[in-house]
Amino acid sequence: MRSRMMFSSACTALVALAVVACGPSEEIRQQLAELPVVTAEKDRLQAELDQLQQSFGAIASELQRLREPGTVASMETAGAPAPDAVRARVGDLVMQVTGMEDKLADAQTRLRSLNATTQSQKQKITEMEQAIANERTAIEGHRQTITALEAAVGTLEQETARMNAANEELTRTVEHMTDEANTVRYVVGTKEELLGVGIVREEGGSRVLFVFGKRGKTLVPTRNLDPMLFTVADLRTLTEIPLPDTEGEANRIHACVLRGALELTGLGVTMDVERGLARSLDGCNRADAYGCFNVAAIHAHREDFSRAATYYQKACDGGDAEGCYELGVLHDEAKGVDFDPDRTAALFAQACKGGFEKACAARRW
Repeated sequence: MRSRMMFSSACTALVALAVVACGPSEEIRQQLAELPVVTAEKDRLQAELDQLQQSFGAIASELQRLREPGTVASMETAGAPAPDAVRARVGDLVMQVTGMEDKLADAQTRLRSLNATTQSQKQKITEMEQAIANERTAIEGHRQTITALEAAVGTLEQETARMNAANEELTRTVEHMTDEANTVRYVVGTKEELLGVGIVREEGGSRVLFVFGKRGKTLVPTRNLDPMLFTVADLRTLTEIPLPDTEGEANRIHACVLRGALELTGLGVTMDVERGLARSLDGCNRADAYGCFNVAAIHAHREDFSRAATYYQKACDGGDAEGCYELGVLHDEAKGVDFDPDRTAALFAQACKGGFEKACAARRW
């Protein structure tokens, strides 16, 4: 009886040992415990792949919209994403895909380290390996999509650069046309000066049928104008056209009057009274007092005292002291004007004050 009990106890110990020997080891238990974790990570990766697919679709739609004419310019004006922003988003997708590939590689490594003990566990691991392989295939497709998106963005950037260059050229053209439309050229000068440099020429002077005399001459621009003779100005800023120095112009006019005086007397030049008179009259009309005096002297010489008085008055008003004296003489002698001793005295006094000594010697005041 005792020996049977000992045998029974031994058998019980052997069975317990056998059970212990046939059960999964601690390492196997730990690996199997990781299986749900790997499964959950696989599900999470699948969700990320789905979200990535949506991002690809959104970027593809945005690229299609950017390809439409005028869209890039309107988006940049409104502050919306332009091709640079789309390229940045594609770059983010590249980083996401790379990160997902790393996660899939880690999950696959962990699956391969597992030792399944049952058929169902082996089947589960096989299914997960197949799922990871499918996800790798999907990621490879996404990489091809990214490559296509990058090429589309590059094409869009080239088109945008071409359009920007065209817009810049158009802007320069409009600015040039605006500048040309507002650019004017002008020249200031007397008739003689403009004729002398060839800016204008005289036309006309021919006889007209049934009309006595000759038609007057007309000033017209010459056919080939030299741009260097003109002053360039901008109408947008031009407010006035400066005239030549009046003092220099007065000296030029006075020089013509002096030339006329020589022609009136024949001193050093060929005597030509009519030409000298014309020069003097032109100077008088341009406010040269000496020219007025010469015209008055010619009329006085011709005994046209009324006209002589008119031009002596202009000479006197212009500051010619001798003109004041001669006008006083006409009033004293009642030639062409009324006899007026008071007027004579006043004109003599003015002439004396102006430095004409003969008037001072004939004091009437």
